[in-house]
Formats: sequence, structure tokens, C-alpha cells
Amino acid sequence: MQPKKAERTAESLDKKILEYEAFMDRLKADLAHAYTERAGLQQKLDAYRDLKKNTELLKNDDGSKSMRSLVNLGADFFCQAEVPDTQWIYVDVGLGFHVQLTHAETVAHADERTEATKLLASTKTDQIAAIKANIKLVGEGVAELMTLPQQASSKTAARKGGFQ
Repeated sequence: MQPKKAERTAESLDKKILEYEAFMDRLKADLAHAYTERAGLQQKLDAYRDLKKNTELLKNDDGSKSMRSLVNLGADFFCQAEVPDTQWIYVDVGLGFHVQLTHAETVAHADERTEATKLLASTKTDQIAAIKANIKLVGEGVAELMTLPQQASSKTAARKGGFQ
């Protein structure tokens, strides 16, 4: 009767190890997704910083009211654009809406969005750290579960007076 119980215990232990390994795979997928989201937030931060820097350059360049620029039409296909009046800037505020802002309003908007995005990036960094900690914890748990059958067999051998 003892061998059947040992077989059942070993089978349940193997099943638990597989469950934890599957959970670790899910955690790794979550970690990759969190890294991707944080990279997207970093791109947004860069875009807001560029918007602020370019707006301040336009604000300081009061001598000219027009400018020429290259515009990316997609797939790195650029065309030349002529902007007749740089007094107003159209800013994409999300959901397909563009708002007409002055230079000062654009700088204020970029500052607000930068702070909000920094907060989101910080939260995402904390989430990444928590996922990494969980992965480490589950990995150590799986390693410990894998050593249990060896520990059990060595205890049994020690009770019988044998050595391993």
C-alpha cells in the first residue's frame, strides 16, 4: 500500500510542478507585455518633449511667420510642407481629436502630458518589478518542489538505517 501512496504523491507533485511552470510562462508573457507598454509610454514621453522643444523654438523665432518642414506620410515616405502661419499649433489630444493651441498653451499641454505619462511609466516600472519578483518566487518554489522527492527518499533511507 505504501508504493501506491508514494506513486500518487509523486504524480501530484509532478502535476503541481507543471502547473507552476505554466504559471511562470504566463508571468513571463505578462512581463513581455509590460515591457512593451512601458516602451510605448517612453515613446510618448519623447514625443511630448520634442513637442515642447519645437514649440519653444517656434516661440523664440518671432521673426518669421512661416516655415518649411518635411512631413512623414507613412512608411518613411516624406514630402515637403509649407506652413504659412506658425501662430497656432494643432495638437493631437487623443481619440482622433486635434486642438488648436497657442505656443504657450502647447508648452503647458506638453508639460501636463509629460507629468501624467511619467506617472504611468513609473507605475508600469513598479508592475514590472512585481512580476519579476513573482517569477523569481515561483522559480524558487518549483526548484524546491523538484528536490522534495529526493529529500523524502533520503529520509526514508535514513529511517531504515541506509545511507544515500
